Amino acid sequence: MPKKCIGESARGAPAVGGFMQRATETGEDDRVPRLVPGWESRGVNLSPEEGFLLSRIDGATPWGRLREMSGQPPAQLEGCLERWIEAGLVSLDAGEESEAVVDPGAIDTDLDIDVELQERILSFDRQLDRPYHELLGVAADADSKTIKRAYFKLSKDFHPDRYFRREIGDYAERLDRVFKKIALAYELLMDPTTRAEIAKSYRVGSSPQSAKVATAVKPGDAPHKLSKREMLEKLRRQVKIPDEILFERKRRARELFGSARVLRHQENWNEAASCIRLAIAFDPWTDDYKEAFGEVLANLAQMRAEKLIEQAMDTSDGRSQKEALNLLEEAIMYRPSDPEIQHRAAELSMAGDDLEQAREYAERAVELEPEGAVYHLTLSKVLRRLGLRQQAQSVVQTARKLDPSNPEIQEELRRLRQRPGRSSGGMI
Repeated sequence: MPKKCIGESARGAPAVGGFMQRATETGEDDRVPRLVPGWESRGVNLSPEEGFLLSRIDGATPWGRLREMSGQPPAQLEGCLERWIEAGLVSLDAGEESEAVVDPGAIDTDLDIDVELQERILSFDRQLDRPYHELLGVAADADSKTIKRAYFKLSKDFHPDRYFRREIGDYAERLDRVFKKIALAYELLMDPTTRAEIAKSYRVGSSPQSAKVATAVKPGDAPHKLSKREMLEKLRRQVKIPDEILFERKRRARELFGSARVLRHQENWNEAASCIRLAIAFDPWTDDYKEAFGEVLANLAQMRAEKLIEQAMDTSDGRSQKEALNLLEEAIMYRPSDPEIQHRAAELSMAGDDLEQAREYAERAVELEPEGAVYHLTLSKVLRRLGLRQQAQSVVQTARKLDPSNPEIQEELRRLRQRPGRSSGGMI
């Protein structure tokens, strides 16, 4: 009789008090389980729940997170882990969550991007096959506010448009790949229906077609590192998930994707996105759906940004400056290389006396559009109010060269030429 771990009755549950106690006392939720090479040839029978949990072991996710994902009683899970270790299926690394190894040769100090950020990009790029919630750094049951906050935080570093006009070499391609996966994770997890269907898909398993080409591991063969697709397929066969379930989900995905094609031609980006979201949820292994979703998201981002800007600039509903600024900040997440949004955010920040934030937005606007005289003018005003008059004079001189007849620029020059704190009519 094969041993069971997850789903055992209380009567047959293992005595794991010692193991559990050690894990609790030493705070070992940070332990990182890894699959031992050749584990799949050991012939261990797995329940559907065990198969799902084992498929989540990627050598990077800590045991504490894996336990949360399973939804099973901790005592049973610890007993299961102990048996897997004894059977030679899994090994444990102590300590914090491991990161993907970064190749030092990929670091280029001559690029216009910090070395620390280069390392983060390289590490993130090597872990793109992790579950969507882990990519965003949130719990599996995170609410929409947490997911949105995590997405915006990652966007500040990984959105390719943030490096517009900068020399970043091969990192342009890496950033594009990384951010597409981050955006995909965000879109899928923000929709409760999509999130639920993704969970169902991973419980069902991988593509049945891969079973036709998969080969059994023979004695004496060198250990073969399985891809995630191959791993899921092996687990699916071991737990005997009916092919009909998988085929039906893939059929539904094709149907949804067909509808999305029609909607894309009609430029109905919202509905197209909804259809492709569900197609990916029903069939997470077909890359064509994800590639098409990238195109839809690009157009959807433009549409969302326009709507947010319109709301921020509409003063008819009594919206406060802070509320308007929040809308612009969200628009920047969708269009970070748009100098006009940065400029409007700088003006609102300055009006709210948040001069450091205003400076950040104004400098970004100038960086994105060096020929924009009004952007230089706004930056000069911010610097002057910060007491950085010499820097302000340099910036406004550039503005005057770009637009010599602009009366606002002439007024700013006049203010900067006067003694600080005084004007011909008194204080300024």
